[in-house]
Amino acid sequence: MLEVHATDTEMYAAGADRSDPAFPPGPVTIRVSADADADVLLRIAVQLNFLNTAPTRLSLERHADRVDVVVGFEACALELADLVCRKLAQLTCVADVSVDPKSPAGAPNCS
Repeated sequence: MLEVHATDTEMYAAGADRSDPAFPPGPVTIRVSADADADVLLRIAVQLNFLNTAPTRLSLERHADRVDVVVGFEACALELADLVCRKLAQLTCVADVSVDPKSPAGAPNCS
């Protein structure tokens, strides 16, 4: 049985359908600062999977007990990237997370 909640219909009535031109995909860079745990990249990758698109750039740098992760996407809806950032912020290992609606070309070169 399919359940439809008021918030679902309100979201679609407001034009939040991802195929709607009001939410065009564009370049996005997500930056995460987290504890340098052995599984931190996996925890971050699980949340990034909700974007349903492969990143064009990924950089991970370790600084003592912290890691900085920068992930660039060529085509990603900013609203969806914001949702993923809120999910990342809920992880106990994450200290800071931000989304930047700029070209991933500005992300570090991983080659």
